[in-house]
Amino acid sequence: MDFQYDYEIGIGLEPIADLYIVTNNSPAIEWWDFPLAINETWLSEVEETKTYTGTSDYVELPEEDEVEDVYRRLVATEQGQGKDTHPDCVDATNVTAFDKENKISSWRWYCPDIGTWSWRVGEVPLGVTGDFRLLEYIPAETRALSPTLTIELSPPATNKSTIIEIWINASQGNASVAEISGEIIYGCCTSIAFSTAINGSAWLELNVSNRIDDTSTFDDLASHGIIAIVSNSDQMAMASITLYGSVLGEQVRNTGGQWQWSPLDVSVHNAAIISSVIRW
Repeated sequence: MDFQYDYEIGIGLEPIADLYIVTNNSPAIEWWDFPLAINETWLSEVEETKTYTGTSDYVELPEEDEVEDVYRRLVATEQGQGKDTHPDCVDATNVTAFDKENKISSWRWYCPDIGTWSWRVGEVPLGVTGDFRLLEYIPAETRALSPTLTIELSPPATNKSTIIEIWINASQGNASVAEISGEIIYGCCTSIAFSTAINGSAWLELNVSNRIDDTSTFDDLASHGIIAIVSNSDQMAMASITLYGSVLGEQVRNTGGQWQWSPLDVSVHNAAIISSVIRW
């Protein structure tokens, strides 16, 4: 991230620092443990390394890399229109991170229509709280010309080693699209071919197996991705299946919201990131 901090004095601005900060996490932070169901909780423990370059007449920049172990408990706390009310994100999910003292350290709104966050608040280096918001989203032209592909799971969460039903749906505008062929990929070794019928849907069954992941918690063993890939193209759709460790885990997931924390209003410092497709 590249930040420039200014402090307003009198009739002008006094530059405080022009910094370039690189943050590496090992392993990577898992902000999105799909599917993002309300009350879902997962843990992240990483070694965080920060490298600083730049200039400042007021702030002493670290000469050596800063390395620390960072713990986060992440909770999906809200779903719906993000509080930034961006028109492209009416089905967003808030994921809030808590530290070891159960204090909110940061939060993000994940927007499925753009495939990333639309609003992000949290501490950035040197004690500054950053507020990043999506300003503009322009889909690629090829997206408008390709059929929309979606995956539906029944059920979306289940016990291990059970069989679920999968529907792959293809549509263009309000019309169904037939003869869309490809394959479903699950885990390392499962691949199942599909082709949409005249109603635009393909149906199949999948054994979810009993593999756990690195973010198992008290209410679930794992969440695994299911990917539908269209043949001879780069078009795909994704969904996730959650594996419960027990009936108790399922009950805790469904009722746990009454004990979860909600994000608080915080004082923030505005910043912007600009790219050719997504502008925050």
